[in-house]
Amino acid sequence: MFKRIKENGKEFGFGNSTIGKNQRIVNKDGSFNVSRRGLNIFQRFSFFHWMINSKWSVFLGIVVLGFLTSNAIFAFIYDVVLGVNHFHGIETHSPLKNYFELFFFSSQTYTTVGYGRINPATTISSFVAAIDALSGVLYFAIVTGLLYGRFSKPVPKIQFSKIGVVAPYKEGFAFMFRVANKLNHQLQNAEVRLIASEIVDENGRASRQFFELELERKEIVFFATSWTIVHPIDEKSPFFNMGEEEFNRNEPEFMLQLKVYDQSYSQDTFTNTSYRKEEIVWNAVFEKILISNENINYVDFAKFNDVNYIS
Repeated sequence: MFKRIKENGKEFGFGNSTIGKNQRIVNKDGSFNVSRRGLNIFQRFSFFHWMINSKWSVFLGIVVLGFLTSNAIFAFIYDVVLGVNHFHGIETHSPLKNYFELFFFSSQTYTTVGYGRINPATTISSFVAAIDALSGVLYFAIVTGLLYGRFSKPVPKIQFSKIGVVAPYKEGFAFMFRVANKLNHQLQNAEVRLIASEIVDENGRASRQFFELELERKEIVFFATSWTIVHPIDEKSPFFNMGEEEFNRNEPEFMLQLKVYDQSYSQDTFTNTSYRKEEIVWNAVFEKILISNENINYVDFAKFNDVNYIS
């Protein structure tokens, strides 16, 4: 039987009714594996936050698509609703070519370039062109704000090991994983919290319990290279005297919160990740990755996830 340490009234925000055996609580990218129901799309979806956090390829694709769609609509209004006779400078007689001429006129108006070869000939076409120009100013103001939000959002370039290990440590064992600073910019005052969850049987009812684990070291001053996070599996650990089979049966998940001060943004940044039982290797130690020579120390990221098994 193992010795369990209960947290005194500490709440981690997940509740104890989450008992799914194959579900993550925290995804590998740090997001919470939580969906929301009972709300309409306008209540639970923020286009601004989605654009700020989407991939660059998605963001740029939507920006380009929005630009093309808007100009295609105005070109349709110019060509079909108003007609080419409302414009000076159109020299083609093909309906398709006329549409593209007006599409490019719209894009020039939208971006306030205005080359001048095609121009409105009537009051109504000038009015629509004015709305076109105003739409372009508003569109690029929104895109500029989104770009600023993306570039100003602090995103620490932290690499976590893909696996954790249960390895010999002092007189017993410890759960370990490692993190590293991928870039050359300065990170310091790094602090880590490690929370474990497991499914336990309480009076015949399965429930998920959470524990904040004791660590060998919870903070470091300078996060210059790599850092191996160590949770000693001793009498204070909820996994004390627990074998691999019982460990896996309890469906454990280790959730990490890493806080670092990033000098590039002059503020604290937070990064999350988690490890489940299938991402934990027993009786193994991480390969050495910090190499020193006469002039400089360097981290060998090619070996970052390599382990040596202990026979």
